[in-house]
Amino acid sequence: MFHTYLTSHPNVNEILNLLLKNSRRILKGRFVGMDLSYTILTQCRTHYTLEHGDVVSKAVAAEWAKQRFEPEWRPLILRVWIGRQNSREKTDFGNLNGTLDFIRYTLGKAP
Repeated sequence: MFHTYLTSHPNVNEILNLLLKNSRRILKGRFVGMDLSYTILTQCRTHYTLEHGDVVSKAVAAEWAKQRFEPEWRPLILRVWIGRQNSREKTDFGNLNGTLDFIRYTLGKAP
């Protein structure tokens, strides 16, 4: 349903800017226990959508981001994707700094 709404909405950039605004909120220290893998994969999807004008799965967006973003981000994207597949384990919140750095990086790439 969200996919249909997003792709048919007359101002896709407005919606995507709201997603980026949420990332800025996290950067300002208002991190409310969000799952780090969700945050990183959503950043990948947001940037895929900004570049291609289409919404894809987190898996497709993660693969695209590993090729599109700087090589230093590949291990983080791979790690959160693997962690997402094992839902019985909690995300390592010790990786918060890496997540925040990734958000800063992706915000810097935003149009």
